[in-house]
Amino acid sequence: MIVRTLENLPSYEHDIGYQPVTQPGQTACVSTPPAEGARVAWLDVPQPVRAAIERICGSCVIEAQTQPGGFSPGVAARPSTGLWFALVIDDLSGRQPDIPWQNGQLDLVLAAVGKLAETLTGVSVEAPAISEYLGDDFTGWRKLSGKPSDDRIDPWSRVHLAELAALEATWAAHAGGDTLLHADIRADNLLLTDSGVMVVDWPHACRGAAFTDLVFFTPSVAMQGGPEPAALLARSPAGQDADPDAVRAVVCALAGYFTERSLAPPPPGLPTVRRFQAAQAEVARRWLAGML
Repeated sequence: MIVRTLENLPSYEHDIGYQPVTQPGQTACVSTPPAEGARVAWLDVPQPVRAAIERICGSCVIEAQTQPGGFSPGVAARPSTGLWFALVIDDLSGRQPDIPWQNGQLDLVLAAVGKLAETLTGVSVEAPAISEYLGDDFTGWRKLSGKPSDDRIDPWSRVHLAELAALEATWAAHAGGDTLLHADIRADNLLLTDSGVMVVDWPHACRGAAFTDLVFFTPSVAMQGGPEPAALLARSPAGQDADPDAVRAVVCALAGYFTERSLAPPPPGLPTVRRFQAAQAEVARRWLAGML
């Protein structure tokens, strides 16, 4: 049994561990930080909330172990209750992919992401359009173009700010579609099970072009010891079929998002997320520079 609580979180704060890649297929000797934030402990949950959970369980909670992983500051705890047990949410049997990424596991995940896009295209589930959901977030270059003298902006970005802002403004036209997207696929949101790959945690579900889930996923793979984004896209039919202009526009928006957010103070309860955003920004900018 896993108990989780929900709190008011930023709309799209997410990132992944970082392991720089010096050449395609070659990893640098820098350890990957875990994709973990600072979760609220069970005993720090307000007593009325704990009491309500205990009523669901039908017994007092005598012990609760915090479960790591992900950047939400909310509680994720596995409680022990004595004689009574109740399922609050599914506790899936599986494990996260090995880091650094292993080719066999990566192939399984790529196949699952492709199957997900195929299955979820045209499904009758209400979800916002990606342009609506990420419209405010994917304006990073345009925000930074208003402060070109900010010495925290990396030199490459500072030189290309006007060009990047113009390209970023086109991303929504390229990302539209009728596929239900996860929009946050990365290693810590994946479980390898006996029956296949499970994609978990869907708070950012939205509708858009099928290739966008793959584009959003690829920088995290490079950061965690896998292939560079362009090489990874070439291993997937969705990546091979995607319009290069559309990929370039979406990558530009993604790179701008991570770059701009990485310069901001950390949001409440997420002290580690800016480091991950900066790491993803580095990979995404490198990818984008090769497409301009």
